[in-house]
Amino acid sequence: MAKITLVRPPYVVSVGSIAGPLSPPLGVAYLAGSLREHGHEVKVIDALGLGLEKKTSIGNKLILEGIQFPEIINLIPEDTDLIGFSGMFSSEWVTLRPLVNMIGEKFKEKYFIAGGEHFTAAPEISLEQCEDLDAIGIGEGEETIREIADAIDSKSNWNNIAGLVLRDKENGKFIRTPPRKRLMHLDEIPLPAWDLFPLNNYLDAGMSNGVHLGRSIAMLASRGCPFECTFCSSPNMWGTRWLARDTKRLVDEIEGYIRDYRITNVDFYDLTAIVKKSWIVEFCKELISRNINITWQLPSGTRSEAIDKEVAKLLYKSGCRQLSYAPESGSEKSLKLIKKKVKLDRMIKSVRSTVKTGISVKVNFM
Repeated sequence: MAKITLVRPPYVVSVGSIAGPLSPPLGVAYLAGSLREHGHEVKVIDALGLGLEKKTSIGNKLILEGIQFPEIINLIPEDTDLIGFSGMFSSEWVTLRPLVNMIGEKFKEKYFIAGGEHFTAAPEISLEQCEDLDAIGIGEGEETIREIADAIDSKSNWNNIAGLVLRDKENGKFIRTPPRKRLMHLDEIPLPAWDLFPLNNYLDAGMSNGVHLGRSIAMLASRGCPFECTFCSSPNMWGTRWLARDTKRLVDEIEGYIRDYRITNVDFYDLTAIVKKSWIVEFCKELISRNINITWQLPSGTRSEAIDKEVAKLLYKSGCRQLSYAPESGSEKSLKLIKKKVKLDRMIKSVRSTVKTGISVKVNFM
């Protein structure tokens, strides 16, 4: 058994900006669930969740929300084997890097790894800029982090673990191991280990990634996106194959959260949840048939092709109260340049159908 510490850093915003969604870290929760399922000991330090009301000024331009660096360091067990860091946005690297360096001063003999959207996009740069990091995990991390924990436990080499960029300490170069294959059976992935997080801090404070609709939990119904917009990190992080979970198991998970955490709303973090009409219809009907009295929303954005008048009515009847479309531009020229495959007339028709049902609609433009 290896002892793993996973760190979700404080949330960074610029002075004068409106703070973004302060929501629990779903990706880290999946990693913790995978590690624990395979017999490893997991400690989670959710710096934001432990200090939702705490704000620290960094110079005169940035504010960190969450507990401060010394508090994070004091929470790391002395006997931990591996410390993992999550970084979704590149803006977080500005403050995450000094945190890693500070932890490195105290835990010099420990293994350090980082993963997430930012690190998948810039692994070599991240290793160059932070000498305390031993490796970067590329793409989905559930199997990668588990295999690393197994390797630590057996004292074996990491070079045969797929999906990594490693630091070769002898010559200063970087080693890319073979790419890791996508996880094809999403329902076999262990559920997020929310019991290791200060989840009730978020729930009691009404924190949400979408419109505030009560006690909101983060979930994923699918992974991947079949499109390749030029501005998006999804093709590197997840690949372009869209995979959806079994709708019955998905609703089983929702019922579990209602029982365990008294949730009243689900925020789906999917890249593109509504791709296949038959799937979203089946999901809505499953919610309706079980008479589950919750709301749900798609704050991250979705496609319009599968949302017609019939689907919009089912969305509302099943509890959907907010969703986001992402046309990005009204200019055909701009859409072509960014490879955004969207038909504007179809988008407008879909938005109108959704609004008529009573669902609140947000439309993203770049």
